[in-house]
Amino acid sequence: MISIEKRNEAWEKNKQYMITEHEKKETICDLLPLCMKCDKFKSLKDHDFETCRGEACMELWLSNEYQEWANIYN
Repeated sequence: MISIEKRNEAWEKNKQYMITEHEKKETICDLLPLCMKCDKFKSLKDHDFETCRGEACMELWLSNEYQEWANIYN
């Protein structure tokens, strides 16, 4: 997993898209299946990704997001 600083950068860039509105789901389509398996997930309509920050699945997702960006520019 990449550093917390880089995960924080990925968080800041992604959080504006981390909403569960129907038209925005493609932004987080790979994250939602992880969230649905978590005890913190109650419903898609009311899910708040802020509550996921710090959870292993979220941190791994952020790490992957950052690495995808890094690979594009290398």
